Amino acid sequence: MSNVAMQNEVATEVCEVSQNVIVRLEGDTLSARREFAASHANSSAKQALSGEKGKVGAAARAGSALEGLTKLALEASHNNFHGVGAYFAALTGKDLTISGRAGFVALPDRFHDKVLELQGKADKGLKADGTPKPALALALRCYNEAHALISAATKLHNERKEQAKLGI
Repeated sequence: MSNVAMQNEVATEVCEVSQNVIVRLEGDTLSARREFAASHANSSAKQALSGEKGKVGAAARAGSALEGLTKLALEASHNNFHGVGAYFAALTGKDLTISGRAGFVALPDRFHDKVLELQGKADKGLKADGTPKPALALALRCYNEAHALISAATKLHNERKEQAKLGI
């Protein structure tokens, strides 16, 4: 498939039955793959990425990062994980699959494994001055943001259930 044809297509596939989200990235370099993911992400993921620097941020400027994360949590509370997948794929530059609610809830475990891997190296993932190297900083950020998204989505879901009980 040509680059032009691929640019005109959506970069993700959503399987309606099993709610799998598969984000396929194109590009030879990490920068190109991240920019591709950001430019083909839905509006919530683009807003969440708007706080990023460089090409990813420029491709994704669509609004406030906080509003985007809030929208991602709202979508996730409705079992729509497309935006969450696109967001983390653009941050990491790696393909990502979320298989329904269980896959969404397990996102922090993926990033925690990466944190442990980096901290298990001889340098513990730290620079000489004691600050985290970029890979460790990214893994920690993704881990924390995944936790925050799960908490927010769960809160929104529980509020919606409570309102349904009250008939609001």
